[in-house]
Amino acid sequence: MMKRRWLLVSSSSFCFFLLVYSLFLGSKKPKVKPNFVFILTDDQDVALGGMTPLSRTRKHYSEHGVSFLNAFTAVPVCCPSRASILTGLYQHNHKVFNNSLDGNCYGNEWRNIQERQTFVTKLKNEGYVTFYAGKYMNQYGLAEGKGSEVPSGWDYWNGLIGNSVYYNYSLSVDGQIEEIGRAHV
Repeated sequence: MMKRRWLLVSSSSFCFFLLVYSLFLGSKKPKVKPNFVFILTDDQDVALGGMTPLSRTRKHYSEHGVSFLNAFTAVPVCCPSRASILTGLYQHNHKVFNNSLDGNCYGNEWRNIQERQTFVTKLKNEGYVTFYAGKYMNQYGLAEGKGSEVPSGWDYWNGLIGNSVYYNYSLSVDGQIEEIGRAHV
């Protein structure tokens, strides 16, 4: 009986060792990193008419996309919600409390601490190439630097300066300011 139990433990240990070896040490092929696209939108709610000006987008998603009947968010305010998505932290931990600079929406504490610890900086450290286009944080580009800074972790950057508008806005394109008018309409 003792011999049988030892054999069972030895077999289990050997199988475990073989599994660990094959997963981590035995593979000579480099691991292929998956490509992915993360799309973040806001103000798409029915009550505020967020999709009204986006008729072609709405048509595309109604034909080829999916609609959610329920949605969940860590914080129902734009800038704190974006901070939660970027960091994986709740509001009391990332300390972005509202959409103002005083509320740390692209304030000093965000730029100097939390922004350097987003999922993007972790992806960059793992060798991913990153690209951003659109509204980042509501107060981006309105304080120091005026949009000349590219937030940590982004290889290619097209960040909206300030809050959302459809026409006559400014973009920071890799730290260079570009004025966008109505010509593209």
